[in-house]
Parts: sequence; structure tokens; C-alpha cells
Amino acid sequence: MLAQDEIEHPNSPITSKDIKSIIKNLLTKKIPGPNYFTGEFYQTFKEELMSIFLKLFQKLEEGRILPNLFYETSIMLIPKPDKDSTKEEKTAANI
Repeated sequence: MLAQDEIEHPNSPITSKDIKSIIKNLLTKKIPGPNYFTGEFYQTFKEELMSIFLKLFQKLEEGRILPNLFYETSIMLIPKPDKDSTKEEKTAANI
């Protein structure tokens, strides 16, 4: 839930307090994101990452444009261990 000042000033500069709060609330038992880093990684190295993130967000605020890399995405299919994909292939072949 957003705080009242965040609602009133949605474009206020991102602070180190904001970054720390986000890192603190990351889920640690999830698979890595597209950058292959887990929430646990960010929580472990938050002090080292803090200045990097702060500089990044300040640069983004100055330019108001995201680097092209930020518009890229990856889609990864993750097979479920309890599903047998060969059954689906056989069924589809028999139709």
C-alpha cells in the first residue's frame, strides 16, 4: 500500500530508503529473475548495491528515458516435474 506522500507526489526522487525497503521485501525462495539474481542475492549484497541503484535511478530521472536494454525481456519455459510431457505429445499425435 502506498503512503499518503507517495500518492500525492508519485514522481518524487527515489531515495536509498526506498531501495532498502524494496530489497528487504523481495522474496528469497523464488527462482531467479531475467538477470539470474535471486532476492536472497540482493538482500545479501544490499549495501554494495545501494550506491549502484541510487546512481542508476538518478540518471534515469535526469534523462527520463530508459536504456534500450530495459525494454528487452526473456521468456523461459519451466517444465513441471510432476507432469509428463510425452503424454501430451502422444495424445496430440493420435488426433
